[in-house]
Amino acid sequence: MGKTAAGIFLAFFYSILSNAAIYGEDNRKDIHVFGDVIKNTAYAVAVNVPSFFLVPDEEYEGFFKHQYYDDKVYGQKNGLCKEEKFYSQTSFGHCTSFLIHESLMVTAGHCFLPAGKVENELHDYCNNFSFWFGYNSYHNKKLGRKIDPRDIAHCKNVIYAENNESENPIIDFAILELSQPIRHIKPLNLGFDYSRDQKVFALGHPHGLPLKHSGYSKILNEQETSFSANLDTLSGNSGGPVLNSSLDVLGVLVEGHSNDYFDTKICSKINTCSKNGLDCLNPSGIDSSNYMVKSAEWLPFLNAYLKNL
Repeated sequence: MGKTAAGIFLAFFYSILSNAAIYGEDNRKDIHVFGDVIKNTAYAVAVNVPSFFLVPDEEYEGFFKHQYYDDKVYGQKNGLCKEEKFYSQTSFGHCTSFLIHESLMVTAGHCFLPAGKVENELHDYCNNFSFWFGYNSYHNKKLGRKIDPRDIAHCKNVIYAENNESENPIIDFAILELSQPIRHIKPLNLGFDYSRDQKVFALGHPHGLPLKHSGYSKILNEQETSFSANLDTLSGNSGGPVLNSSLDVLGVLVEGHSNDYFDTKICSKINTCSKNGLDCLNPSGIDSSNYMVKSAEWLPFLNAYLKNL
């Protein structure tokens, strides 16, 4: 697919992404600054990338590269002010996803569904997107080059996906079957304790950046299918896991503040709100927290899959 066609294709998908914001101090950190426990857990998290961007790397036989690995850095591509965090890093990808079984991934439904649901279908998303594990500054020092083919997974089937973000209760997740099992990465465990004031954090790829830890926040509210927290996440974190201190996945991140950026007329800043989610640089009609769809919502599909093995 040519660059023009790729741009049109991506424009559709980016148009249905959810945004978010930074709450108080920006607590996002690269994964390599953490210990082995967090780094090993994070390896089960992937960035969702259009498959046509991943091509054989002619310099490293048997490996792949992102064909725009030497494109402009993140800050340049997004017109950011130079003091913005991670300005000089690479920026690939569209959403985040994570492994819950050697053959199953979870992501956000809105990463490919503007609305509605699909079940047991070879959706166009499966034909056009891949999942790249290990996209971070620790595992891959030549970011975008020499990508181990074992770290690229392909979608075989949409087991179930739904996006009803505009409704209540929120249902927004997708559970995807892979074409080949991933056996060198340990899947994430699921948790179901949503007690208020419990500390949680997100793992994901904000704006397509190498994998980031969001920093910690407390669970603020629990609803029927979702819970909320003020985590430092942005568009691109959608579909990523939100975990507790035991490293169990409590939910998939699906929704946040409506504005990612604040325009200074010279450059753009990342939208920042107070710690309680108010007083934002770029306020929405109603300033808001992040929302996560509970892991209990996709558990029945996981159990049904395991039962049929």
